[in-house]
Amino acid sequence: MKRVSFIISLIVCIGGIATLAHMNYTLTPDYLWFIYPGFGLIWYPVTMYYIVNRNFKQYAIAGCLLINAFLMMTNYMLVPDHPWYMYPSMLILWWPIVMYSGKRAKTFKFALMSSIAIIFYYVGLNLFISPIHPWAIYPTFAILWWPISLYFAKKKDGFGFSVVGSMLIASFFGIINYIMTPAILWSIYPIFAVGWWPLIMYYFGRKKKKTNSLNESN
Repeated sequence: MKRVSFIISLIVCIGGIATLAHMNYTLTPDYLWFIYPGFGLIWYPVTMYYIVNRNFKQYAIAGCLLINAFLMMTNYMLVPDHPWYMYPSMLILWWPIVMYSGKRAKTFKFALMSSIAIIFYYVGLNLFISPIHPWAIYPTFAILWWPISLYFAKKKDGFGFSVVGSMLIASFFGIINYIMTPAILWSIYPIFAVGWWPLIMYYFGRKKKKTNSLNESN
């Protein structure tokens, strides 16, 4: 039954891509648009082959290679002068890495090492591929939340998370302010707003401790 399902999906995929390619070259030969729905159709037999057989790790590798190959092909067809496919390729690569890491992917050490690797990768792209603007600070800001959140979640320290998170947000807006509009000090407004986060967490925790101590005494 599994083999029959895979063969059917393969026939549908090949037939669909052939039909779309024929329509493309017949109606609009100047633009190669059939590769986009064709890319979606390819996932049908690929998914049937790996998921039905419960080969999730191999599916992650095949999916990673398929997506990166599609992005690379699209890149060199449309804008061959700039390798933009390299920007998402690192994140897609983490799909099979996480799958093969298993339970270790849930650890703080894995999150920290992964974040460092991803940050260095995007900083390198920023410096050597597109150095006009220091855009690497945006993915750096986003990816740092991964190890920070995991660290404080395991410790169940909401106040500590609020303090470190507020410092990260304040640093982010401060750097953006300095780079983009150094003459206008607008970053104080979001920094002031986020400063309430640790204050609320502190007083909430303090009130909770008082309530618990009163309940114990009664």
